[in-house]
Amino acid sequence: MEIFLVVASIILLIFGLLFLFFPNLVKPITKITNRVLFDTEDKVYAWRRPIGIASLILAIYLWYVVSYLV
Repeated sequence: MEIFLVVASIILLIFGLLFLFFPNLVKPITKITNRVLFDTEDKVYAWRRPIGIASLILAIYLWYVVSYLV
C-alpha cells in the first residue's frame, strides 16, 4: 500500500508542477488523451492552476500519509 501511495504522490507532484510551471509540456499529453479518451485540452487549460495546486496538495498529503504509516 505504501508503494502505491508513494508512486501516486510522485505522479501527482510531477503533473502539478507541469500544470503550474510548464503548461507547454502538457500539450503533447493532452493531444494523446484527445485521441484516446475525449477532448480535454480546453478544460485542462481553463483549469490549469486549480488542477496544478490540487495535485501538489494531494501529493504533499500522500507523502504525509506514507510517512505516518512507516
